[in-house]
Amino acid sequence: MVFDHDLIRFGLFSGCGAFVGRALCDDPDVIKNVAEAFESIWSRPLPHDRYTV
Repeated sequence: MVFDHDLIRFGLFSGCGAFVGRALCDDPDVIKNVAEAFESIWSRPLPHDRYTV
């Protein structure tokens, strides 16, 4: 999760998917890369009515 383009929080998970913690990062390069990656995929969602498990 990006907060005001100044701070990002990463959720940390174990190999089996259990939540193990979180990490905060204020590195501008990391925040920029994550924000750009998010924006690049935001316009490509799968409509909910076409999603199946």
